[in-house]
Amino acid sequence: MKRIAVIIAAIAVLVGCQKEERVKGQTYAAFGYHTDAWDIAGMHFDGYDVYYVFRFIDGTTAERTIRRDSPKGEIMFDIESCTYTYNHPVIEISYYNKTSQKNVVETGEFIDDATFRIGKKDYIRQ
Repeated sequence: MKRIAVIIAAIAVLVGCQKEERVKGQTYAAFGYHTDAWDIAGMHFDGYDVYYVFRFIDGTTAERTIRRDSPKGEIMFDIESCTYTYNHPVIEISYYNKTSQKNVVETGEFIDDATFRIGKKDYIRQ
């Protein structure tokens, strides 16, 4: 009986570790907005979609990018270094936003195995 309890405890620890490692090495993206086409001085510029992307590098660091046309598209602004904590199902991401010149803390929650939600944005594993 003792052996069975030890085996069950070991399995529970391993499953818990797998959930904690869920974001490490992964990339998640959310649709941000669409810009309309415009004309300036006789030149036409097409509209495009903007995506917010988090790439989780290791157990505590990540990067945030804003990309054009797709989650793998051209990086539009500076790459922002992030730190994060993850305690299933809650993820908290902190970074300095150079555009607004503010420290930002975003808190989200995993709604399934491949998606976490921050505010009204669903970040989907790529």
